[in-house]
Amino acid sequence: MTTATYFHKHEDGLLARAIGAAKSFGTRFVAIRQKQAERYVNAYLATLDDKSLARLGLDRKTIEKAPKAFYPDY
Repeated sequence: MTTATYFHKHEDGLLARAIGAAKSFGTRFVAIRQKQAERYVNAYLATLDDKSLARLGLDRKTIEKAPKAFYPDY
């Protein structure tokens, strides 16, 4: 006969599933915000001149290939 501990018995319970869903949501949220931040940074870097990019160790070709955030013209 196997005895189940409290945690083993409830590992698939509502609380465990809620915590798992929250962790999953948090991971996805951070990844989405990371990509968004990279697009904003790339958009800003695209406005710099070649000399400034060279000082940062970047080149124009790399910046032009990277995805950028859209800034609407008002």
